[in-house]
Amino acid sequence: QMILNNPDIPNLWGAKFTFNDAISYYLIPGFVLFLLYNIWRIKKINHELLLMQSGILLLGVSLFSFAPAGWFIWSVPFFIFFQVQNKKLDLMLLWFIFNILFTFIYLPTRPDFTFIADEGFLSLVFTGFFSLGVLLLYKMWRDGILANDYFRSSAKPITIGIAGNSGVGKDLIATNLTHMFGSRSTTHISGDNYHRWDRKKSLWKAMTHLNPTTNDLTGLTADMLNLIKGRSILQKTYDHTTGLLTHARTIKANNILITSGLHTLYNSTLRDALDVKVFIGMSDNLRMWFKSKRDKGTRGHSLQKIRENENRRKGDYNKFIDPQKSYADVVFNIMPLQYKGKIPLSLKKIPKQYLDIEVSEGFDDYNLNRMLSGFCSLHLEITQNKLGEKKRIRIEGEIDGKDIEMVARKLCSRSIEFLSADACWASGTQGIMQLITLMILEDKLQQRIVDA
Repeated sequence: QMILNNPDIPNLWGAKFTFNDAISYYLIPGFVLFLLYNIWRIKKINHELLLMQSGILLLGVSLFSFAPAGWFIWSVPFFIFFQVQNKKLDLMLLWFIFNILFTFIYLPTRPDFTFIADEGFLSLVFTGFFSLGVLLLYKMWRDGILANDYFRSSAKPITIGIAGNSGVGKDLIATNLTHMFGSRSTTHISGDNYHRWDRKKSLWKAMTHLNPTTNDLTGLTADMLNLIKGRSILQKTYDHTTGLLTHARTIKANNILITSGLHTLYNSTLRDALDVKVFIGMSDNLRMWFKSKRDKGTRGHSLQKIRENENRRKGDYNKFIDPQKSYADVVFNIMPLQYKGKIPLSLKKIPKQYLDIEVSEGFDDYNLNRMLSGFCSLHLEITQNKLGEKKRIRIEGEIDGKDIEMVARKLCSRSIEFLSADACWASGTQGIMQLITLMILEDKLQQRIVDA
């Protein structure tokens, strides 16, 4: 009420362009709408952008409405923040001259000199004051918003692709990443929804799900490209319980796009559209334990049928799935810590695991090792291969989600801004996979800024 009843509020409508002596364009409401549109376009705003938008709003409204001196003073802390971020001498000079002219214009009494009282001189001072104010607004917009790393890296959605064999936990890591980025900001596309036929079709007797022919990879690629462009898609959902494809539903584009499936890295067009490419591998004995638990419990398959399906799929895995790991930025091999042979199904607890990770030679394994070994007491073994080959990192030990979050905030200062305010971090190997995926995204965002 204090703001609405302010006697200077009517001045907000004073800055306008009048057309044909009848219709007016109000400059300040238009200015505010422009800023609101910019905030809406980036959807999720970080601390720096919020401060810069606020500073531009306060200075712009004060300038165009020729507001009282107090209105301008409110914009000073935001400009100081902007100056601290940029540290440019020319900006300090402009601000200094702007403040001299501001002081002269708002002096309650001026020196009694003839030329100072002249209207032409006062108009010239105001012209310089207003012009410098507009120039400061432009520099705050250009250097504080358009040059902001978060603004530039969020110009298009972040895309993550996850590939791997059946039963290795592709959708699990996709779900964990969704919990990390936030469900409101993330859209997950499962490759299972692109099976060409339902489970009852006789064609499945001749081919397995691992054969690319049995999946609409062209449709998957087209849908992902449309989502990247900000367009909604219509998608059917594969019901693993019934083996049927449900009616199509609308899927909206989002800031974070994750796709997981058997053939995520198979199509070169889709690969090229992905920022981070992940491949998940798992030892045969551990995968069969997980798969038997899942398919027998939730999908109603018998153990004999599960084994028959696995024997049928081995050839297609070697031919179509395993080669995709060569395109991945990171390969997570999930291995059992204790069992080398068959893992009994009677085992109720999930077997303890370690990660055998393959990453590119440029990956920051030094700081990862320093943080996980020194602060979290994990055991890491790093194998450096010859130039051009991926390095291997073995990570073993117990770690909880809070420690992983702490490490992420130390190592991922840029990509951490894309996470949800209540980001959920998994414990153990799943949390480590979240962390390393985020570290790879950190490098990709840096490259995106360089290329912009």
